[in-house]
Amino acid sequence: MNGVCMKREATRQYFQKHCAKQKKSGLTIASYCQKYDIKISQFYYWKKQVETVSRGLSKQTFQKVTLSPTIDPSEKMGLTITLPNGIILNHHSQKCTISELSLLIQELWRSDV
Repeated sequence: MNGVCMKREATRQYFQKHCAKQKKSGLTIASYCQKYDIKISQFYYWKKQVETVSRGLSKQTFQKVTLSPTIDPSEKMGLTITLPNGIILNHHSQKCTISELSLLIQELWRSDV
């Protein structure tokens, strides 16, 4: 695990503890964040991240990919990605380049889908 991943995991664990403490405290999120000097926007962001991981929807997991054994160049090619949260992305084009697919994957990795 590289340094960035380790820092992100440490931050996730930090907020996971704060999310649990806030819930048990009976304080509103705003009051809790004020008491512990936490930015409310950060708290909500990490609360969502923690809940996503606890539901098993972490975007940092690998999914099995099944490839077609042969591709006929005369057929219209496309790409369908089904995300763990049920969202289905379709990209159908005669010219779907590797760089386009790479950009799509990078955006999916960065986003909260």
